[in-house]
Amino acid sequence: LLSIGMTHFYVMGFMTATFASFVFPIYFDDRYMADRVTLSMFFVYILAVPFYLFFNVRVTGDYIPMMDTIAYDLTPEIHNWFTQIDPFTNGMPSLHIGLPFAIWLTYELWDEDNRWIIFRRALVVYIALTGFAILYLGIHWVLDILGGIIIGGIAVQITAKVHRPIWRFADERLFSRRLAHVIDDPIDWLKKSWKIITNSFKPIQKPSTTQTKALIVTLMMLTGTVLLWDATHQSFPIEGVTPSHAAGSEGWVIGVEEPTIGEYQITIWNVSEKVSIIAGGQDWGSIPNVEISGNSLVLFGQNRIDYFELNGTQSVIIEPIFSRFEIIAINDLSVGYSLDGMPYIAYVQNNQIRVIDNREESIIVSISSMDFTIIDAAGSKIAWAIETESGPAVNISSPFNPSLAIQIVIEDFSNEIIDNHLSEIYGIEVDYKHSTIVDLSMDGRYIIAVVDIGPINRVILIDMVTGEQLLLSDPAWPASSPSIAQGQIAFLQIPRFDPNPDVGASSAND
Repeated sequence: LLSIGMTHFYVMGFMTATFASFVFPIYFDDRYMADRVTLSMFFVYILAVPFYLFFNVRVTGDYIPMMDTIAYDLTPEIHNWFTQIDPFTNGMPSLHIGLPFAIWLTYELWDEDNRWIIFRRALVVYIALTGFAILYLGIHWVLDILGGIIIGGIAVQITAKVHRPIWRFADERLFSRRLAHVIDDPIDWLKKSWKIITNSFKPIQKPSTTQTKALIVTLMMLTGTVLLWDATHQSFPIEGVTPSHAAGSEGWVIGVEEPTIGEYQITIWNVSEKVSIIAGGQDWGSIPNVEISGNSLVLFGQNRIDYFELNGTQSVIIEPIFSRFEIIAINDLSVGYSLDGMPYIAYVQNNQIRVIDNREESIIVSISSMDFTIIDAAGSKIAWAIETESGPAVNISSPFNPSLAIQIVIEDFSNEIIDNHLSEIYGIEVDYKHSTIVDLSMDGRYIIAVVDIGPINRVILIDMVTGEQLLLSDPAWPASSPSIAQGQIAFLQIPRFDPNPDVGASSAND
């Protein structure tokens, strides 16, 4: 109950306090207070924006391991709303404290007859509750609160110095009089306007004046801001900045580009030596898939395999070691290494796994199944996905050790509340028994499987030795593109609902 109450207070309380602070004095015709409150709020935002642009501070729940941001994860609807409006990096300063503090201080300074004393006391209570809420909900650090108070105090000090000249110019009640003056005597209006402009520049003609010092400080701050922005937003483009497909492994990055319609160029970058190589071979009629492991690169399409070895390459153009053409369509392909370190290529054709070595010699395997298309290789082991009566499963074997045969059925990671919500949002029932594995990634003793349960895809970690399984992705959000290497795991998680009735769930999750 405390989490629910504080979350709704955090969201609604801030908007209520902010709007009430300038709507109330306007409604009760207290123009004197409305002018000053509006300026204080304006300067709070002006002062806070540079921090959000250049000095990003992540919220506590997004930074501390194993800590959840209670407010953002209270319900799927609230999480979806927050992820679309909040980058989770605007922690310092806290405007949930800074803005109401500036408003309270403005009322405290200029409420000379205490007509707003009840509202001032209400703001004090609100600020205290908000300070507790943002710490409890895992949104802000204590220093964020102090930063908000400092920003609010500076904003009010600026308001105290500039409110008179600003409202002398911006008072809408004077607009009609100025317009009448322009229409009645435009020449006199121009003379007076020019005089005002020239008078405004007189102070900066003396190097020792306060205005000149302020101008110098302003120019230095602007210059520093531009330099900081440039330093923190550098882009180091390499050849081929718009690849349609890319992959990388052990210092090599491969990009597939389409410089002209129907023509495809495969560029290979050596990251350590910062040189690029063009993959040769026959032209591709469609975008080829890329599979790379170590120094072994394979480009493949529906009926063609090009194999490259990248070690020691000094040429501008590298030709494939071999090009293999198949009559039967290739469903999926992966590259592995035998026990003695020799690369091999495993690919799926017509529900059978075929294996060839790096000299295009076939390796005899007796692996066949029904209705499987997904395969991945790591070392001497091969993993592929199948469907069983109990649900999707992963099979593991080795072309060099036929006695190795492991089958692991994917566990049912059901959550009634989340599953019902997904079915309602996407209009597709969650079906674990008839779910399918759409992607695999394997390294060492672990396999990452992407399982399509209907509305979304989920990422599951499987221990091949013990059979233990762990749901890695948030069960409420789509996940895809897994990768595992050297004990590190990465995958794409999309933390928002994006149901699209015109395309299938798998397409919507890409």
